[in-house]
Amino acid sequence: MAFVRRAAASAVPAVRMMSGSAAEAAHHASAWKMYSKGGLAALGVVTAYVAMRHFSHDHHHSDAPLYAFQERRKRAFPWGDASLFGQDKREGKY
Repeated sequence: MAFVRRAAASAVPAVRMMSGSAAEAAHHASAWKMYSKGGLAALGVVTAYVAMRHFSHDHHHSDAPLYAFQERRKRAFPWGDASLFGQDKREGKY
């Protein structure tokens, strides 16, 4: 039983420190947490700025002009003159 206690006492710690001490690792971890929080704050500011610019002006969505080459048909479709989904372009039902 004494052998098991000695082996457990001299066992490798759960976290291996490749260089430096545990205090240094904790310092670096807290520094990276601070950098991450600062980055998220900066991202929030940029997102708010872009959203404000986007929603500050109206979007004028006008209908595209109907050019002659877009409606050119040399022969009828096999299903008739209406579109494939049963809406007739002549009646203006899109």
